[in-house]
Amino acid sequence: MLLPKHEDFKIFFWHADDGGSSFYRMKMPDLGLKVLAYNNTYGHVNLFYSCAHSATIVGQRISEDTPSEHWQKMEYVKKKVYDIDDDLFNLDKQFHEGHAFYSRSDIQANIIKNAQVSDVVTAASPALAEIMSKYNSNVQYIPNGLPAEVLTWDVPKYKEDKILLGWAGTPSSKLELPLIAEPVKRLLEKSDKFEMHCVGLIPDEVIVAGLGVKGVMATSWVSGTLPYLKMINFDIWLAPYRDTPFNNAKFPTKALEAAF
Repeated sequence: MLLPKHEDFKIFFWHADDGGSSFYRMKMPDLGLKVLAYNNTYGHVNLFYSCAHSATIVGQRISEDTPSEHWQKMEYVKKKVYDIDDDLFNLDKQFHEGHAFYSRSDIQANIIKNAQVSDVVTAASPALAEIMSKYNSNVQYIPNGLPAEVLTWDVPKYKEDKILLGWAGTPSSKLELPLIAEPVKRLLEKSDKFEMHCVGLIPDEVIVAGLGVKGVMATSWVSGTLPYLKMINFDIWLAPYRDTPFNNAKFPTKALEAAF
């Protein structure tokens, strides 16, 4: 696909948060296009004024009432791109705060309407693209990616005489951690050659997940995707996921991160 001429390419990446989703879905495309000398801007979902001079708006999972109203009435842009990287219709009930918000009928109606009035919908996985195709006939699968600089990183060995198992996640993905608790504990009990490092959780959360045993350490979440990735020193990265509609619609970001 050919990109428009530089002078015609003003894009505002309208991000929803400052976490990993924003990094992969908004910041990475923004930085990539800037390397090619395209004219982009980047801002929070509530900074409506930032959109005024953009030819194209890329909106990240816009769902709240006021931003949705603005999105649906936006007539001064040439193209609206609605981006989504999670199946927000099927959040796990155990993820209490997120489920309480996205399961609301008005929020789901906002997501559907926002997708319907968009020129294109971009989705992070083929499964999610299929879900969103119910609401827009122009849905494109855009996978996540990492900057080339990660290929140059030197990952130091944790300990020469140890094999470090690792898990990395967020408050939402901690629901997956109990899947590996028992086999990891058996391995640690069987051999002192292994240790386990959980990144993104406080010790109490690791204990609740069933890994409150000797040889397991925890590092709480570090803000920023690249700083977080620089903390990863695993020899073996464990990334369990339950067979749920929400998980089945995700992009395999952990596999991408582990590959580097």
